[in-house]
Amino acid sequence: MNNQLINNFLDDCRASGKSKGTVEQYSLAVNEFAEFIEEKYFKFQITNLNKIELIHIKSFLVYLTDKKGNQAVTRRKKISALKTFFKYLKSIGKVRINPIEDLDSIKVTKKIPKYFTIEECQNLLDNVGERNQVRNQTIILLFLNTGMRLSELVSLNIQDVNKDCLTITGKGDKERTVYLSQPLQEQLQKYLKQRPKVKAKALFVSERGNRLNKSTIQQMIKNILNKTGIEGKTHKLRHTFATQLYQSGEADLRQLQEMLGHSDISTTTIYTQVAKKELQQVAENNPLNCLIK
Repeated sequence: MNNQLINNFLDDCRASGKSKGTVEQYSLAVNEFAEFIEEKYFKFQITNLNKIELIHIKSFLVYLTDKKGNQAVTRRKKISALKTFFKYLKSIGKVRINPIEDLDSIKVTKKIPKYFTIEECQNLLDNVGERNQVRNQTIILLFLNTGMRLSELVSLNIQDVNKDCLTITGKGDKERTVYLSQPLQEQLQKYLKQRPKVKAKALFVSERGNRLNKSTIQQMIKNILNKTGIEGKTHKLRHTFATQLYQSGEADLRQLQEMLGHSDISTTTIYTQVAKKELQQVAENNPLNCLIK
């Protein structure tokens, strides 16, 4: 397999301003495709690039579905990476025809996001445990009151904390300002007073002073969920923020889009579906239904 060709593509992605996460995603997808081509068809090298046709890409999609069990959203991300790859190859004259140009887009059914009730949120906070209690409660409260992503939380540094707001670096290294309520400001200050006196610039650190990583926080949340018997994962905290805030009427879609860091408002509209579902439930529970014979 011609690793240098893929490496050149990834370098081009970095040079064009693609985020570290996007480049990693592209690397995994293109390498997986290259391995598939070599295993089933021919050597993935410069002299064979023009042999790749749409039928090979469709075969790759079947493989992702049947063998790998990839969901539609995952397959769409991998195809997006391949589209960028072949566009690059054509731009540098390595392929005459882009074989993926005519591939139909993969339809993804948007699932209505699940969220925690207020009572469940309180239950989570009450069952954090005594060890690192203030730190872990602060983490949960930040998720619930800002809707930030896990990756955004772990990348927070002390310098990102201002008196009444946080500077968050989101997808594509885009920065946004998230404002903090007075109670949340006080909770954050409470944590900062107890934070280990270490030189690390990370906001959330372990007892040894190391930056908390994604898996550590996910495991912490998982332990609390198991303890309480509540179903969910870490990302459900973000959905809870968005759903509860939108349903309260305190934020419209544009405001919610800004707070969540969505580049496209169509991503944010999924929370209106939750509201519609709630309205349907209200209709079902209408006491006046008893008049219908």
